[in-house]
Amino acid sequence: MALPAIGFAVVIGLMLILVATTVWHGEWVVGQMQSAVAEHSKKLGLANTMFSAARERSFNAVTMVLSPDQDGLEDLINRHYMLGSQYMAAREQLLAMPLNAEERRLIDEQFRVVRVTHPLLTQALDLFLMGEIKPARELLIQRIIPSQNQLLEILSQQANLQHAAMQSLLVQVEASQREHERLAIGMGMLALVLAVVVAIYITRRLAHAADQVFAKTTLETVTEAVVVTDDRQVVRYINPAAERLTGLSLDQANARPVAEVLKLTPPAQPGYPFKLINRLGQMVDVEYAVSDIHGDDRHLGAVWVLHDVTYTLSIASQLAYQASHDPLTGLPNRRAFELALEETLKTNRNQPQPHVVGFLDLDMFKIVNDSCGHAAGDELLKQIGRLFQDKMRTSDLLARLGGDEFGFLLRGCGIDDARKVADSLLAAVRDYRFSWDGRPFTLGASIGLSEIKDFAAPPEALIEQADSACYAAKDRGRNQVCVYSASEAEERGRRDEMEWANRIQRALDEDRFVLYGQPIILLDQAPPAESHKVEILVRMVDTDGTLIPPSAFMPAADRFNLMPAIDRWVIRHTLAWAGGDIGRRYSHIAINLSGASVAKTDLYDFIVEQMQASGANPAAICFEITESAAMADFKQCTACVQALREMGCKFALDDFGTGIASFSYLKNLGMDYLKIDGNYVREMQYDLYHYSMTEAIHRVGHAMGLKTMAEFVETEESLQKLKDLGVDYAQGYKIAPPQPLDSLK
Repeated sequence: MALPAIGFAVVIGLMLILVATTVWHGEWVVGQMQSAVAEHSKKLGLANTMFSAARERSFNAVTMVLSPDQDGLEDLINRHYMLGSQYMAAREQLLAMPLNAEERRLIDEQFRVVRVTHPLLTQALDLFLMGEIKPARELLIQRIIPSQNQLLEILSQQANLQHAAMQSLLVQVEASQREHERLAIGMGMLALVLAVVVAIYITRRLAHAADQVFAKTTLETVTEAVVVTDDRQVVRYINPAAERLTGLSLDQANARPVAEVLKLTPPAQPGYPFKLINRLGQMVDVEYAVSDIHGDDRHLGAVWVLHDVTYTLSIASQLAYQASHDPLTGLPNRRAFELALEETLKTNRNQPQPHVVGFLDLDMFKIVNDSCGHAAGDELLKQIGRLFQDKMRTSDLLARLGGDEFGFLLRGCGIDDARKVADSLLAAVRDYRFSWDGRPFTLGASIGLSEIKDFAAPPEALIEQADSACYAAKDRGRNQVCVYSASEAEERGRRDEMEWANRIQRALDEDRFVLYGQPIILLDQAPPAESHKVEILVRMVDTDGTLIPPSAFMPAADRFNLMPAIDRWVIRHTLAWAGGDIGRRYSHIAINLSGASVAKTDLYDFIVEQMQASGANPAAICFEITESAAMADFKQCTACVQALREMGCKFALDDFGTGIASFSYLKNLGMDYLKIDGNYVREMQYDLYHYSMTEAIHRVGHAMGLKTMAEFVETEESLQKLKDLGVDYAQGYKIAPPQPLDSLK
């Protein structure tokens, strides 16, 4: 009688050890993962901070030397030293952390370059402050920029090193998870074997009447489910654990075929547990073993011992999920996305199909995050993730790659169909309104697509191609889709961005800009009367006399803080023209202001000075600002608008409908005109959505007492629809193309 008790005590002890070991090992794996991820994440963050500070410091130095704006010099110098402090602070934090030999080597390489570059930067700034512009620029181009590029290359290697370490960590986590599964399954099988041995022993004792009470009492204490059948596979006994597992009492199971009591479904793949369907129809994961009972040279029956492994599998599943999913949105993470892409590439070698990789970056997300806090940013990412998931097919994969960046894999999809999917995502973002504490926000997105043509390429390269296309979409004005192209022209365009800054600066120094004007007509007159309203547009003249459109040089001008200088050139020459004989005949002269100019506190003084010098009529001048420029520094923008309106100037909110503002901001900005974004106007004759947006903007503008203007009017049909809606003014190629200001009558 002592042997069964000892056996069951061992089984119970093993089960307790199994549960405790499973929980402890699972928590240990998760803890190790979190600790290592936190350390590598911090290293990666510090490496990225150093990279960003070094890069921005280089750009800041270029801007100081190239920018003619002496007023902002002190701010640029302060920013120069602030970025250097950021770099050194991040470096000191990184040195305080545990580092391997390669990491420390890269940091030493960085410091070596910094020791060389820092005196050169100080020398260039001293030259610049003393008025020695040319030597400062030569020193910058010939020595400082190559050294800075070398530093950025080392910092890039450090970031890649941390990224590789993160990937290696995830592989170790997966290995620990598999080890955990093997440990749990091994201990479970050991307990199962011992339970079988004990059960066989007990069932043999059941053949003796004197031992029946003892055997029944012992089986009732076993935590494993035990089912005893006779030689016809009919159930004769089940213990309480089996009652709980099957949902049947002993009376309900007795005398029934074992197949009716134990409804077992084989696993879909070898190595996985069986599924047991209980009385309530619930599925339970189990492992089981069957042992025959023999006595007096004949078969007496069998003993079934079942082990519930649901808890063990849930822990393993939880670890696998944490390693492959983003904890915020629940979407697959970058690691899972790369693995899925790699598997798709392997499959495609045998079954060729078109596939497209997409990279999506939210526009204006930083404003929500900075103005409302990280909680708002997190909630926005959750909602956006669900919004994008609804637009995906079942065969597609959507993942959060980090920050406000999302990746998607469109399997079996050509580039034309991929464009349609990307357009639907843009439309979803455009129609989506995020609200936090009663503050509404409108977002945008830029999407890059990369058609998979080289199926031997690594997943990282394909993602980088889509990321590059997304970057190009941002350069082209955001809120659009761009397909990756490795053409020489596009690659040269990116490499020559700094050269554009030099070309713009030379054009400013040599006065090589010209003004164009595009007439604006009043729509409620039929036929329209002679136009006395015009929007001023700027073109750059190249050294060979070629006219360069704004779309070619404006991105570089904005990047290198040259927009204020261009805006002031336009203001000075426009007001001089407005004060002349022809300019005085115009009642409305529109001048565009960039966000960088609006943010300048001395813009008002400059405009007043030019007004007085030119003799232009302030009531005829209308400044146009975009939604994004107005919202970038709302307080400064409002102050500037109010001061100029007191002089008699007017204001128009340009490109309304594509930025981040909402209708509720209009009453606080103090606008006179509301310009409907040209993308809506251009498509309104073909698309009901664009027509409805045009109508809604027009009605809200009128409700707030604003005149409405439509731009990009290119067809007779769109012109007629605008008249039917009651829009006040229109401009576009259908009415008149831009023409040199000197040719206007």
